[in-house]
Amino acid sequence: MFRFFLPLVLLLAACETPRQQCISTVSKDLRVIDRLITTTEGNIERGYAISRTREPDFRIQLCGSPHDNFLFCNSHSTRLVSRPVAIDLEEETRILASLKKRRAEMTQKVQLQIASCAAHYPEG
Repeated sequence: MFRFFLPLVLLLAACETPRQQCISTVSKDLRVIDRLITTTEGNIERGYAISRTREPDFRIQLCGSPHDNFLFCNSHSTRLVSRPVAIDLEEETRILASLKKRRAEMTQKVQLQIASCAAHYPEG
């Protein structure tokens, strides 16, 4: 499935204008910080974190055709498993404060870089 989406993502990325690519590049770290803030806020609100891991998933199924002998075949895949994880709410609150402080520091720098992208690639 991933093999199908990768070319699609690359194709869509190629549709960005140079200005959009520049803005996307300079604001990447800010988007990461925003996702971390959202995750941390959710953890604090819930009182626990959610760990997501990929685990192997094996299935045995019948394969073959009615004309041949039926055989058992293994089907291998992975599945995403979510589990609650205990957190230290005080530490999580400190992390959130640190992330918000870092975001405030980064915002001005990123805004200047976005303005630079706009000046360097004025075509929108």
